[in-house]
Amino acid sequence: MGALTAASRLASHAKAASAPAPADPIGLVSGSGTGTYHAVADDLVATARQQGVPLFNRETLGSLDNLHLLANPKENAALGFAQSDILAWLARSDDPANRQTATLLRLVLPLYAEEVHVLARTGVHTLADLAGRRVLTASSSQGSLHTAETLLRAAGVVPASLDSQQTAAAALCSVLTGRADAMVIVAGKPTPHLVSLDALRDHPARPLDGVHLLPLDLPLDNTGYEVARIDRGDYPWVAQPVSTLAVRALLMAFDFSPQRTAYQQRRCQQLQRLGRLIEQELPALAKPPHHVKWGEVNPKRTVSGWRLDACSRVGA
Repeated sequence: MGALTAASRLASHAKAASAPAPADPIGLVSGSGTGTYHAVADDLVATARQQGVPLFNRETLGSLDNLHLLANPKENAALGFAQSDILAWLARSDDPANRQTATLLRLVLPLYAEEVHVLARTGVHTLADLAGRRVLTASSSQGSLHTAETLLRAAGVVPASLDSQQTAAAALCSVLTGRADAMVIVAGKPTPHLVSLDALRDHPARPLDGVHLLPLDLPLDNTGYEVARIDRGDYPWVAQPVSTLAVRALLMAFDFSPQRTAYQQRRCQQLQRLGRLIEQELPALAKPPHHVKWGEVNPKRTVSGWRLDACSRVGA
């Protein structure tokens, strides 16, 4: 994957004295409007507004887009969701600008596991079987594309193509009809696109007979991945539990703690206010009707390699 085009721009936050002060609302860059990031962000926004904190949810293309927006001092993007594997890649990059970018990011809150779903044709049994085959990711998920590239590279697999130009619905149809061999979706389970496949169980053409979720098992050291499992309860059309990997969704912010400028002071004050609210409201967020993934959030969870955000974290 090429270096982040916004890497050099992120450092400009440290020189934002001449930048215009951001609007009062606090921008949270999340992800696709149909994805888990966006749904979880909606819960946080609703809770924040009830307590008088002017947070708003901004739809994006996901982790990489979020980092680009955080990198741009002209954007009202104080917070953003990102996958742990993308952040691990950023910190290990051969590009000094990317590594510098990583040093300027801070962890606000470790969130939940985002399971790697590989929907594959039944003739595909391992990642190795995808050599010379057509693999898809949705155009709305840059994070899924990054993860697909990373896992295929780690397995030494070169597909015939790795296409990220289709919508999620079109890509699913391509796999179901055999026009593609697999689709990679990185999203917190249950993800709506795969839940929707249950409606096909009684379809006369039996399209689900031709696909399954591919088990994944790769070394995890310093990669940003963790062990996970997909169960029948997550997707009723899945007959047996499937071992897979997951990335950790992280809520990140630029390090505004130096507060050298009015811009940084304003941002730090906003994040401090939001951090207190998260601490107070997290037990309520973990209960219905909020997204089930809030139940996985442990604010004391350690995430190797990332410093806590001093503005938002109480006691950080």
